[in-house]
Amino acid sequence: MGEQQHRWRRVVAFWAIIVTMVVSLGGPQLVQAAETGATATTSASTVDASLTAIDSALSQTRNYVQGRFADADSSTQLYGSEWMIMDLARDDPKTALPLYTNYYNSIASYLKENNGELSSNAYTEYSRVTLALTALGINAQSIGGYDLFDYLSDYQKTIYQGINGAIFALIAVNSNPQYHFTQPAGVTDYTTKEKLVDYIISKELSDGGWALFGSKSDPDITSMALQALAPFKNTSVDANHAVTNAIDKGVGVLASMENSDGSYTSWGTVNSNSTAQVVTALAALGINPTSGEFDHNGNNPVTALLSYHVNGSGFMYTFTDSTAKTGTVNGMATEQDYYALIAYRRYLTGATSLYNMSDTTLTTGQTAPDNSGDTDSGSDKSDDTTPSNQDSSTGTETNQQPSTNTQTDNDKKKTPRNQQPPLLATAIVLPQTAGTSTPSQRMGRALRPANQLKARVSPPAPLHPLIRKQY
Repeated sequence: MGEQQHRWRRVVAFWAIIVTMVVSLGGPQLVQAAETGATATTSASTVDASLTAIDSALSQTRNYVQGRFADADSSTQLYGSEWMIMDLARDDPKTALPLYTNYYNSIASYLKENNGELSSNAYTEYSRVTLALTALGINAQSIGGYDLFDYLSDYQKTIYQGINGAIFALIAVNSNPQYHFTQPAGVTDYTTKEKLVDYIISKELSDGGWALFGSKSDPDITSMALQALAPFKNTSVDANHAVTNAIDKGVGVLASMENSDGSYTSWGTVNSNSTAQVVTALAALGINPTSGEFDHNGNNPVTALLSYHVNGSGFMYTFTDSTAKTGTVNGMATEQDYYALIAYRRYLTGATSLYNMSDTTLTTGQTAPDNSGDTDSGSDKSDDTTPSNQDSSTGTETNQQPSTNTQTDNDKKKTPRNQQPPLLATAIVLPQTAGTSTPSQRMGRALRPANQLKARVSPPAPLHPLIRKQY
């Protein structure tokens, strides 16, 4: 076979992977190039990474994200908006109650229309939706009569997408102690936490990190793997220290990849999304991303991340002018950079980590009281003083709070996949999250019409923002 044919097959294989990623965790709504709007400039001077500066950036981003949903109502299809919904809920669960209700009803309606199925082969869909619903205090194992973990409990289909599938299924099942894998009818190879942990560790590269493909570690996938493994450090699953060793090597790789200004490069592009994933991973591990081996004379991943924030708006993916630090607000970057700052703030305040949603009380997806009148006019600062855990391996304080769910095969129950769903909820119960007291604020910016939200679109140019988003 000639070299030209080999090259063509490699190109086809590459784009097949990218298309699979687009149809999986990205969701239909946010698979777009850059946000419309004017080019903005951030200060090129030393970035302020104080808690006050973090709160200011969070408040501005919160307003911007809420503005994206300003025209959303009960007829708007919100399936595909999971990351921004999760961001808002983890930042301030009281900030957009009508939106949360509409989002839940969109998901319940979609499940009803599709006999409980989000996708037949992209099981990261179930993980992504689980995270959004859990952030809202809705039990993903009881959504209009459907259990999203019935799908994630099919191990072979869960890892069909490779390491992405394993990472986000593990993050999803650990997002709340109530969650567990099941034994759905017709499945013979059931998913367990132990299988997913072993699978992720088996994919660690010789240099100590992880990648979607190839032999060179990527900061994004390395960080995501660490986010998934974080709850298992120093637990029974880590009896032989395989998890701890994998994490330690992964953290070392991230430290070695850091640029002098605290940023990260992936696929040859210095970008905010890679930096955001690093911040999220370190916060989950209880490691301060602004000190130690991640600090370079005041430059660190947090200061780098904040340099991409556009005053009064969201985040840039990359700079069009790296000297002047100018660029355009990008929806994909805003999703990831927003939750990275949330993760860092939760680390600073001793709250549970971004994906450890044990601080929410789960309710089933049924009709519930309308709490839209429950508002809080407090300050932007959290009063959450949840004690952090003691890391027995280092003796240092960490914010990692592993799930206490130690479900085994004997705990799982046979569950039929396609139950008849009851009526959709008309409202949801407010998540009982302590210490979040930011006021609800709204800005005007329309979503795309509902009839456009379901369209799956082709990868935009440049390629890198898409790759950074579709995890």
